Amino acid sequence: EVINDQVFVIFNLLTESREELKDPEYMEDISDESLDDAELGVVYKNQNYGSVSGAVNVGGITGAMAVEFDLDPEDDIFKQGSRSLNFKYLTTAILKDCINHGKITAKKDYTGGIAGRMDLGIVYGCENYGDIESTEGDYVGGIAGASYATIDHSFALSSLTGKNYIGGIAGYGHDISNSYTLVDIIEATEWVGTIAGKAEGKVSNNYYVHETIAAIDGISYSEKASPLAYTELLQVESLPEPFTDFHLTFIADGNIVEKIPFEYGDSFDLSLLPVVPNKEGHDSQWEDFDSNHMTFNTIIEA
Repeated sequence: EVINDQVFVIFNLLTESREELKDPEYMEDISDESLDDAELGVVYKNQNYGSVSGAVNVGGITGAMAVEFDLDPEDDIFKQGSRSLNFKYLTTAILKDCINHGKITAKKDYTGGIAGRMDLGIVYGCENYGDIESTEGDYVGGIAGASYATIDHSFALSSLTGKNYIGGIAGYGHDISNSYTLVDIIEATEWVGTIAGKAEGKVSNNYYVHETIAAIDGISYSEKASPLAYTELLQVESLPEPFTDFHLTFIADGNIVEKIPFEYGDSFDLSLLPVVPNKEGHDSQWEDFDSNHMTFNTIIEA
């Protein structure tokens, strides 16, 4: 009986601790402050080359950056202070210098090249080159589907497909800074931008290359989210190599037949199309594609 009573005491303490987590007064995100010296809560220089798919909260590096309100909250966050008016949980969640190359597909909401959804933490120095698609949902972004935290010094070169809240860096974003995009928005309905579909925090020094779509829900802002000519983008000192390496990729029966490089803005001579491999009982040809003024990597299937 004594043991059972003690078990219930422990259970009640854990339940009480879980309820405290839900009150913002007891939580403080210190990810920005811990960027260079954090030892826990950090994912550093991870790369993904595989396709990732799921229902909700789907990302190339992580699905969600959030606190799990389970019965063992100490596994997710640290406590600072005694149980008094000064008691706080300090949270750290950092993705730094991570790169995604794989295609990311979700059925519902929150689909991103690096993270599906960010409730806290920081994404810093990350890059995405995988195409991002939500087949039925909202919040699709080159870096994060939705970010209620911080994205800084990141790059996105990918296509984006979804319904509402579609953005080159984030479908919905809070703090976004010092980031660059060159995205191809395949399908979107409302709240669409080459930097963010919607942004409500601190936005500064973000740039994009796109000839028709503006930065944040149809509007660009000087010193916050501004357009660049591609030639100006090439002058960015930290620009990753994939932003200068474009290809037409010809695929038949799931196999790459040929990859043909081109320069941004080039036109392709259709007389140089590779020969479609023979397949018994089929008369195959390459699907139609826009061969004039090419500005994005393109896959052409037979």
